[in-house]
Amino acid sequence: MTSHESNNTSSGITPLDIDNDNITGTGVWNEEEWIQCGQTWSDVPDVVKAERACLCTVPEEFLVLLPKPTNTHIIPTWKSLQDLENSLGQSWFDGTQSIHSTQTDLSLPFWVLTFFGAALKARTNQIRWATSLEWVHNQASLELSMHDSIELVELTLVEIPWCGPIPGVRTDGKIEDLWRLLGDNALDSAVLDAMLKVSALWLEEEDPNSMIKIATTEFSNAITFRHNMDRMKAYLDKFQRLIQSKRYSRILVVVHYPVYHWGACLIDFEHCIVNFGDGLRRDDEPFLQF
Repeated sequence: MTSHESNNTSSGITPLDIDNDNITGTGVWNEEEWIQCGQTWSDVPDVVKAERACLCTVPEEFLVLLPKPTNTHIIPTWKSLQDLENSLGQSWFDGTQSIHSTQTDLSLPFWVLTFFGAALKARTNQIRWATSLEWVHNQASLELSMHDSIELVELTLVEIPWCGPIPGVRTDGKIEDLWRLLGDNALDSAVLDAMLKVSALWLEEEDPNSMIKIATTEFSNAITFRHNMDRMKAYLDKFQRLIQSKRYSRILVVVHYPVYHWGACLIDFEHCIVNFGDGLRRDDEPFLQF
């Protein structure tokens, strides 16, 4: 198993280091003398420092899950994990019973691939969310109007899970993809589709008789030939039946402009007009070609 050394500092995680050996307190800890008694944490006796150290000591059942200083089990990269998973089936059939770690010269069970994958995913997502939240706080320092937004973002992050499907919408996007919304990040189609579906639900709730259809990126992919012809025709036939049955008069959709740009498009059946809204205003080249 090939992997690279990790650096906790570079990941934004600072380990808590408590040196119990330098605390040589005497006496007995008495909670009633210190907790909720108006005490101030300054030049406290060793017995109090010792009690604080005990509060921050990791229990043995959790301590075994942490990497030891002498243990070189470093989480492999995504590519290393993928390579191992791709070769696991055939290796298993050929009689392989474990995964050999070249760093420790130990044989590890197959389930370490699942464990390392979950750990790497959690670490990656934690870094992304922390970076996004830092961006929100930085924006608030520049714009006072952002303070209410910070509180809303923090409350939302408390309530939603850190991974899994986006609740309320059927999309390929995941909760962990939404970190892209907080910052100057390129948005992929999965995140945009989630936003479009939420917008459609809001529109339907606001006006149940609305004649506007908000389409996902699948529609724009079809009309810009990003699907194969059979799939494109099947989708557009289905979409046409939907438009006719609901009697929609307008379609709102976003269109991808490579590499990272998206533009708005309004198709107005009633007036036979197609309008484009391009935030970059590229007058020297067409926004969309049919």
